[in-house]
Amino acid sequence: MGLWILLALLTAASGFGFAILWRRQAALNAEIVSLREALSALEATQAVPRRRSRGGEGSNVIPVDGGVVPLPAASPADRAARAWRLEDTSFSFPGADVPPETLRGLGLGAAAAAPALGFFFGAAPALIVAAGLSVALAMTLLGLRYAWRASAWAGAVTGAGWALIGFVLGAAQQAPVIYSVFLTFCGVAGLAHAHLRRAAPGSVLALAMATLSLALASQIGVIGPAGAAFSCIVAAAAIIGALSLRLEALHLAAFGAALIGLFVLSGQDAAAIWFTPAASWAGALFLAIAFTRVPQLGPRGVALAGTGALAPLLTISALHFAQHGLANPLAAAGAFALLSAVLGALIAVSAQRRRDGLAALKVTLWVLTFAAFTALAAAIALALPAPISGAVFAATALGLAILNTRLPDSAWRFFALAAALFAGFNAIQSGQLLLLEAPSWPDWTLIGLGVALPAAILAGAARFADGSEARITAAVLESFAFALAIAAANLLVRLFFSSGATMLAPIGFVEAGAHICVWLIAALLIASRAQRGPGTRLMTATGIGAVALLAAAVAGALWLSPYWTARELAETPLPYAPLGFLAPAVLFFAHWVFWRARGSEVRTRAVFAASAAMAAGFIALEVLRHTEMPGWASALIAAVTFALAIIVNFAPGVVGGSGRDSYRDENFHRNRRRQ
Repeated sequence: MGLWILLALLTAASGFGFAILWRRQAALNAEIVSLREALSALEATQAVPRRRSRGGEGSNVIPVDGGVVPLPAASPADRAARAWRLEDTSFSFPGADVPPETLRGLGLGAAAAAPALGFFFGAAPALIVAAGLSVALAMTLLGLRYAWRASAWAGAVTGAGWALIGFVLGAAQQAPVIYSVFLTFCGVAGLAHAHLRRAAPGSVLALAMATLSLALASQIGVIGPAGAAFSCIVAAAAIIGALSLRLEALHLAAFGAALIGLFVLSGQDAAAIWFTPAASWAGALFLAIAFTRVPQLGPRGVALAGTGALAPLLTISALHFAQHGLANPLAAAGAFALLSAVLGALIAVSAQRRRDGLAALKVTLWVLTFAAFTALAAAIALALPAPISGAVFAATALGLAILNTRLPDSAWRFFALAAALFAGFNAIQSGQLLLLEAPSWPDWTLIGLGVALPAAILAGAARFADGSEARITAAVLESFAFALAIAAANLLVRLFFSSGATMLAPIGFVEAGAHICVWLIAALLIASRAQRGPGTRLMTATGIGAVALLAAAVAGALWLSPYWTARELAETPLPYAPLGFLAPAVLFFAHWVFWRARGSEVRTRAVFAASAAMAAGFIALEVLRHTEMPGWASALIAAVTFALAIIVNFAPGVVGGSGRDSYRDENFHRNRRRQ
């Protein structure tokens, strides 16, 4: 019953198409007849005989738009028949006036339905389906001729119909080799027609063949005739789609079909053996196509660059996470590193083909660079632990900064910042290993290799970026370097005060003062070099100083509560508690001297007030530590000390007599000159 329904649907679809073709041809015939009648009437009423001025025979002409159109001279018999209005009594065969297009359509319809006669003679369904697919193949190839161009759609409909009939009847499962061979022939023929003529009919035929071959492969196994047919059609579609920008959608469809085929294979028993070679073949296919066509297309090869880079990335990731051929992290890292190198070579080859070099690649350069950086980052993350990965990522940023000096491009600067960000993440992980007392790494190795070394490398990258006039990149890289350097110093302070037991020893008041001193020293050093390098150093120094000022205020306020008292241990390396006030007070005073000499009024007042407050806290805490002194005397001295700390802020000469921020003006004019 299902067979007759399919045959009826196929016949109805063919009849509907041929009816539309017949109506269109009839309309054209009627229009031609009306034009002929109008021409005959015009000839009978407006024809004017003319004779040449010097001999010769006359000719009939028709005046048209101020000119004349000559008509062929009629024979005497024709003129007599026209004069006596005699009818044409010549004999013609029936159907002789049928247009040739109609006859072609009838022939195609008969050929499409002819294999169905085999069911009445008891032929094998596999042979009948093969005959139908052969007819579809012939129609598709016949459509390459201009006169038979309409047969391409007939071939697409016929091929899809007979392939579906064979799948439903079970002929595909009974004879998968024959069925798959003819599916492959029809699919490749459709792709050839799409490349040489029109894309629509050939693409539809190839899509139908690929879909049915994948459906059969999901039933009997991808590793078999159906899978081979599907692979051949996908490979042909990927290659033919890459040959012309007109067929780029066909290439993208092939990429999606390859992913679907690998997904189907991953759920079958044969995946344990065949998934690795199948996935490797798919990744290598699209990478090879990209390596061949992207240098030729340049900025127009964005889609091919995307599929060529994404296919191997997904392949390596799938083989690693699915525990197949690249289950070993080092093997996967090696594959990612090799892919990154290949994509880098592709960028170099593509740039050499263009007159404007890298700038001519436009979005294609970004796609390839993103893929290469992603592969390199995956290789580093898989092969190296966090303390080493941070330095390698920093070295990557340095290499991109150096490359930007030779071949300036925004892509190198962007991914240099991305590498610096990854270096920062790995440095944070190294710091966590230290604070969590990881037994596998020595403390000094974690600080030096995991935090301090990336900071030094990023500082060098910032220097190269600043030399190539990449101001924003240099400023961000230098900010990362400053942050990591300060973090390394803070980790050293923590390691010193905790004696290596970072999880057991809490942070005391003196240690908090030491951390504040680290920030103040860093801010002072950065501010002293603000006139060289990126113009954001002054802003960075101000931000670090503000953090130190806020931390000092919080630490001093907490001293009034039992917070620090409960955390002070007798075995701390520096049990002298007032040092937590004294050391920051000295450094705040150094900041006051520095900013006052440069005329920065706001900064001068802020650091002087902080220095006076911390000095008052030191004196008050020192007085309170002497228990032999009466309580009222200690309280009086403390109160007078804090009062003097407030009053001294209003003393003349604290800020200086300039009345303006000369340091800010100097930096403003310096930046204007550099621009």
